Amino acid sequence: MISKNWRLIVLTLFTVAFFPHLVFAEEPLTMGKSIDIALKNSITLDIAKEGLKGATAQKREAITGFLPKFNTSYTYTRLNEAPFSRFVGLSSAPPPLNFFDGKDFIAGTVDNYNWSVEVRQPLFAGGGILANYQASSIGEDAARLDETAKIQDVVLEVKIAYFNILRAQRIQTAALQSVEMLKAHRDVAENYFRVGMIPKNDLLHAEVELANGKQALVRAQNMVELSKSHFNTVLKRQISASVEVEDILTYQPLLKSFEECLNMARQMRPELKIASLKAAQAGKLVRIAQSDYFPSLSFVGNYTRFGDNPSVSGSDYKDMESWYLMAVASWNFWEWGKTKFRVDASKAKENQAMGAAKELNDQISLEIKDAYLTLQEAENQIIVSQKVIEQAEENFRISEERYKERMATSTEVLEAQTLLTRAKSEYANALGDYNINYAKLQKSMGIIWGMEKGNLKTSEGNVKTDEGSLKTDESNLKTSEGNIKKDEENLKTTNNVSPESNKTYTSDEHVASSTVTENSASVSREQSATKSIPEGNVRNLVNKWLTSWQSGDMKIYRDCYTSDFRSKEKDLNAWISYKTKVHQKNKKISIRIENLKISADAKASTVAAVFTQYYNSSILKDTGKKTLMLRKVNGEWKIYKETIARLR
Repeated sequence: MISKNWRLIVLTLFTVAFFPHLVFAEEPLTMGKSIDIALKNSITLDIAKEGLKGATAQKREAITGFLPKFNTSYTYTRLNEAPFSRFVGLSSAPPPLNFFDGKDFIAGTVDNYNWSVEVRQPLFAGGGILANYQASSIGEDAARLDETAKIQDVVLEVKIAYFNILRAQRIQTAALQSVEMLKAHRDVAENYFRVGMIPKNDLLHAEVELANGKQALVRAQNMVELSKSHFNTVLKRQISASVEVEDILTYQPLLKSFEECLNMARQMRPELKIASLKAAQAGKLVRIAQSDYFPSLSFVGNYTRFGDNPSVSGSDYKDMESWYLMAVASWNFWEWGKTKFRVDASKAKENQAMGAAKELNDQISLEIKDAYLTLQEAENQIIVSQKVIEQAEENFRISEERYKERMATSTEVLEAQTLLTRAKSEYANALGDYNINYAKLQKSMGIIWGMEKGNLKTSEGNVKTDEGSLKTDESNLKTSEGNIKKDEENLKTTNNVSPESNKTYTSDEHVASSTVTENSASVSREQSATKSIPEGNVRNLVNKWLTSWQSGDMKIYRDCYTSDFRSKEKDLNAWISYKTKVHQKNKKISIRIENLKISADAKASTVAAVFTQYYNSSILKDTGKKTLMLRKVNGEWKIYKETIARLR
């Protein structure tokens, strides 16, 4: 028994030592974990952090301009002879003064030691000290935002590399399925050839297509490996390190309009804030230059000790110590236009900075437009590809059946199979393009990874992106048309911006199936009995209700209803119990809604949300007109009644 236990222990240790991958299987990397690794290892981010450290040091240096300066000095002076005084012109003076005529009297020492301490406190410097501090403070804020911008760049790189792996894997899967289908067709063709049902050309055609399919599979496998190598490079890992990622390549419709995306970019993009801060900083540099127009005023205090030996303990001719207080005013009132030219140069740089801020605003608007249109294009491609796959699968099935019945040729089957493989590859490409462009749009809007959770994690802690940390006067952030207004009333709130603009979707948080489509985002603008319909809040609730039902999060799903909700003679508890059982019986639930229309009563106390619902699950496929009746409970809209009318 003991011998068997020892054998088991030795075998276990051997396995752990030489085959660790069998014992410690690595979990697939999630998007969040990948981003954390990239941020921790990023050299670009380290450079930005060093820039922030430098800006903080400059700000602290500027603070010292307000404080008194202390200095001390110790000097030794040796004279060629001792100082003396000589009396002349006393020869005609009465005694005893005439005795001193022509006499020399020693008045000092040959060796002279001095030690002094001085303090100088600036009282007025024309506003230059304050302007220098403000410019340095703005520089620190700009450096902090630059770090945030670099984080966004790293996050986007990771997302692109991550989705490229998933896309390549989908294409590889399609290529593998193609090879399997080509093998099956080749086997059928070979059997037919043996019994003389088809000519050899058909068999050779099948074998050639199989060889081409295998070659395509090799290319797909190489693309997967190359994508993983690029991913490792982005994460600063060994290029050949093993990579397994979580599959989140799904389709989630964009619920924001172009205007909402643009408004969010103007509010969140760090580059815009940096440009505004640089314009404000340039204004402070103008103020620094203008300070030379004014006189400077300072207070000076001095304490000095003297001696004829290093201990500065005095001498027979001079007291050991002395001190004085002094107010000093100085003014360079004429320097041949030097100050004016410096001010003019600073104003020119300020105008440059303001022009650059306006130009950047236009560039970002174009960037948002391009990203938005590209995303819509990819979205349309996904919808088209889904239908093409269904048609290609049916075409292949029919062609294969007709071939087995000798009603179709081998060429028709191979063409149908090629179309199916191409459709699957195009769908994988469309999904990859959509998710990558979704990430690019998020970056263009200034959405930061983790901000939806209230914090942005870096290797050293949270990066502060609160606009309250930008200690710049909004009136100083000028553009060529005036001040860059950052007033909160100009930043659209939930009353005029879709709630989805306040919700950050990250690519790894896509639900398994489509949520509210663009059609549902285009709420009917028809005139109603009231002008205060809470469209944004209602859309938010509908989306919450839809996503929680699809994902099976019954806690959030229950929170969408009032406590007195009733439907089909069921109270809320019975309704939630019934829905829980329905969800447990279905392997996958997919719901798509269209034509969302919102109306309210005259007082806007109750609201009706009516839309077309397309329901699809493993056991039921249904279409109906859904009506959700809502009313406010403790300030939140909740569903108190729910009905559906079946549509044929």
